[in-house]
Amino acid sequence: MFGRRRREQARSTSESVGAAGPDNPDVVLAQTIARHFEGAEVSGSAAAIGLGGVIIDCRVDQLVPTNGQVAASLFFNISGGALGTAPIFASSSGYGTSDLEAIVEGGCAWSCSFGPVLRSALADEPEPDVDTFDVALDGRPFRAHVAALNRLMGTPGIGEPGDVIRRTREALVGDDRWLTRKVLDSGTLPLVSTATATVLSAFVMELSDHRTVEVKVNGREWVASNLDAFAGPHVGAEGTATLMRELAVLVPQGGRVARSVPFRRDSLQRTLDGFEPATAEPWRADGWQGWSAHRGALGRPLDVAEVRALEAAAGQLPPDYRAFLVDVAGSGAGPGYGLIRPAVVGDGVIPLAHAGCGVTWILRLDPDHRGEVWVDAAGADETFTQVAPTFSEWYDDWLESALRGGVWSQWDNSACATTGVLNQLITSLDERGELGPRPINLQGRIGPGGIALSLGAGYLPEGSAGDPCHPCVALASRFGLGPAIFSPGVLLQR
Repeated sequence: MFGRRRREQARSTSESVGAAGPDNPDVVLAQTIARHFEGAEVSGSAAAIGLGGVIIDCRVDQLVPTNGQVAASLFFNISGGALGTAPIFASSSGYGTSDLEAIVEGGCAWSCSFGPVLRSALADEPEPDVDTFDVALDGRPFRAHVAALNRLMGTPGIGEPGDVIRRTREALVGDDRWLTRKVLDSGTLPLVSTATATVLSAFVMELSDHRTVEVKVNGREWVASNLDAFAGPHVGAEGTATLMRELAVLVPQGGRVARSVPFRRDSLQRTLDGFEPATAEPWRADGWQGWSAHRGALGRPLDVAEVRALEAAAGQLPPDYRAFLVDVAGSGAGPGYGLIRPAVVGDGVIPLAHAGCGVTWILRLDPDHRGEVWVDAAGADETFTQVAPTFSEWYDDWLESALRGGVWSQWDNSACATTGVLNQLITSLDERGELGPRPINLQGRIGPGGIALSLGAGYLPEGSAGDPCHPCVALASRFGLGPAIFSPGVLLQR
């Protein structure tokens, strides 16, 4: 158990937020979380806990009366500071005799468990219950900050709970007492970003005849680790259930040097294979048209003759991009609708990937910006913006965003044609009194292929059928409209 010294503070939290039932459960949860971090501030349902700008957005998903108790289902989205801008999902449960008590107890338990790890990793504060060690993953260096929360359920007479838990853990992981270490050494994790800190959780429930494993990376369940990291015979004591949970933060080491570690084809394809497009929602990276265009598969690398021909037109390629083309892939899985087989076009640029909606990422070759990645959003908000200093950082940022499940947008999609179409439809329905109650649901209002996009001048043939960008697909899904409302364009017809 960790965070013990903060338990007494937690006990008084319910009195601090009020003895009556909560008027706004989300706010009460945010206040509860904030009380565990010195100097934290609350704004609505968000607790700004410091640690370099970390914000925890809190939501009480359910309050369910059960056998005279209330069970609270608590959701958290963590972002900011060294954790990056894309939210990391976490959850917890709380139990009590009232709604308020269940929320406060659950919030306190979560804060006392995870708070010390956050302080150790992000503020370099010494925490007696947090262990640290260095680890290399796919050639990338990290420092792991990890702590454990264990619980034993079983019949009387099975011995001291601490001894049973210790024996079970030793039988499962050997001399190294950390489940996290076993996961890190399993070779099943996705590529871990060197730009932001990564949250890793490992949970094992061990019975004498059954084992449940759950490994999450930045809040996303990673099925490959669930299946492989803890394979082996069951080691639980008869008549007991040993619940072992660990929370870790992996902090990248080495700064920009670490970001220059080359990609390897095997580790990148292993990461891509871990996505689950069959069950993904449209707002996830693997749940929209762009992913279906490449299906998470890397194309073949370029051979020597192809690289020489490319450099005859482009000059010497940036080293990281050249290494990727030769050792990893010349096309296939990547941002938008996937990496394009390289060719020099226009004013001496290499188009890298089409985002949809007439937006394209390019690699610049001119002397002042050679090797930089820019997004040409002429078909959307008409901007031309640098988005990464190198190809490797651009690709790594996309992969991290995809793993976190968010929409990766580097332009203002409110200027895209789809936004205008949806606005017109909503206005028309509202004027006719057919819009219905909030939240707005447009399901059935646009049939399959009902939105057909046409491309202007750019990196694809002018006037050809266009495909939507991911932000537009995600926007449509918010109104109950699936990806099928978009007529397939040239990117899906290739």
